[in-house]
Amino acid sequence: MKRSILLSLLIIGAAATLLGSGTFAVFTTFSSDSGVLKSGSISMSVLGSGPNTLIFTGGAHCPDGLFPGDFCSDIVTVTNTSSVSNIKITGVTTAETGGLETCGIEIPPDSLTTTTAPLIPSIIGTILAPNGTTTFTIKTTLDSTADSSCQNQSASVGVTVAAESIP
Repeated sequence: MKRSILLSLLIIGAAATLLGSGTFAVFTTFSSDSGVLKSGSISMSVLGSGPNTLIFTGGAHCPDGLFPGDFCSDIVTVTNTSSVSNIKITGVTTAETGGLETCGIEIPPDSLTTTTAPLIPSIIGTILAPNGTTTFTIKTTLDSTADSSCQNQSASVGVTVAAESIP
């Protein structure tokens, strides 16, 4: 009898094991989400006093009758026209082109000098929030040693401002 009870218990245990393993389940789930990324852009405007141009004023003969040593200047306004990002000014360059730039006795000829106030190193690093502005003065001087070859000459003066976005 002990043997039959033991055998019965073993059969019941084996059956329970088989039935129990058949009812084992694990629940799993996965979830994901996605979004859209869009790159932004930065933009700025660099304007002189005139509509889309530098309007030079200053010396007694500016801008249409420069003599050696005369200068002309204009105020330049830089505006961050970006709507989403601050920008940092990383560079300012000026350039003169034309006969008034290439006349004179210097080798190579370079009769015009353009500077900024404040000086370019002071402008670099300026941070502009969206719609923020900064101004500086551009001043171009006809060299005091300009000779007769500079008479009746003209030149274009330009300013370029570089900037980058910052967080």
